[in-house]
Amino acid sequence: MSEEVEVVIPDVKMEEGTQPEENDIPRSRLNKVIDERNTLREQLKNFELQEEGAKKAELEKGEKWQELNAALQQEVDSYKPFKDKFDVLDGKIRADALGKLSEAKQEKFKNLQTPDLLNVVNEFTVKDNLPNDVGVVNPKISKQALSEMDIKDKRSNWGSILDSYKR
Repeated sequence: MSEEVEVVIPDVKMEEGTQPEENDIPRSRLNKVIDERNTLREQLKNFELQEEGAKKAELEKGEKWQELNAALQQEVDSYKPFKDKFDVLDGKIRADALGKLSEAKQEKFKNLQTPDLLNVVNEFTVKDNLPNDVGVVNPKISKQALSEMDIKDKRSNWGSILDSYKR
C-alpha cells in the first residue's frame, strides 16, 4: 500500500525586506553602551559624594570650622525652596482633609501626621450607596401590553420581549 503525500504550499506573499542602513547600530551594542554609560554616571556620582565628604573631613581636621559652617549653610539654603513648597502643599492637603471632618473630629485629629490624617478622613467620609436599580434593564414593552399582544406582534417584538427579562 502506498500512500500519497500531498505537499501543501502555503499562500504567503514574499516581500523584499528593508536592508539596514550603514549607520544602524545593533541593538545589543546599543544596550551595552547604555549600560556602560549608566555605570559611569553612578561611579561619577559616588566619586563626587566621596570627594565632598573628604573635603568636609579635611576642613574638620584642619579646624576650619568657619569654612565648614559656610559650606553647610550654603547646602541648607539650597534646600529651603523645596522645604517651603512642601510645607505649602502639605498645609493645603491637611486643610482639605480637616475640612471634610466635623469640628469636634478636627480638634481630635489635627495633630496626626498627614498620611494618617488622610486615612482617618477616608474612613469617616460617607460613601454613597449605589441605587437599587443599577444593572436592571428597563423593558420597552410593559408586561400588561405583552399579555394583550397577539402572536404576530409578539413575534415581531421578540427582541424587546427578551430584553425585558434580562438583568
